[in-house]
Amino acid sequence: MTTSQFKQVQAVRLETIPQLTGGATASIFPEVEKLLFQREYQDALLYVARHKSMRKYRSVMDFIFCELHTEWRRACHRYYTDKGQPLRNLITPRKWELFNERMLAALEIAHKLHQQQRCRSWSWYCEMFEESLISAT
Repeated sequence: MTTSQFKQVQAVRLETIPQLTGGATASIFPEVEKLLFQREYQDALLYVARHKSMRKYRSVMDFIFCELHTEWRRACHRYYTDKGQPLRNLITPRKWELFNERMLAALEIAHKLHQQQRCRSWSWYCEMFEESLISAT
């Protein structure tokens, strides 16, 4: 895919993705949201998630949170169907801190991969992300 083709795909995808914030995560990760309001991080996330559908989420924040922490998908979708609470009511302060740090790191990795144009798939990106967390400890 050429650079111009990728930019065209990005333009189309931006129109079909949900709002940046809100949904089940409802502004509980302001530091992550601050990064997502920067175009270069939006582009980076779209690049690493180019084969993923964000349409099943109400916000990009819900997408990144649930796709990185898949054990929370069900709670998120229960909230969407009015059968559960927003995630901000379910996540403990200790877990919030961990999730916040993980998502900030994930966006930085996406940004780096986007700059290098080096990402095979979302699962490959998640593997790189998990490996970076292991090597950081």
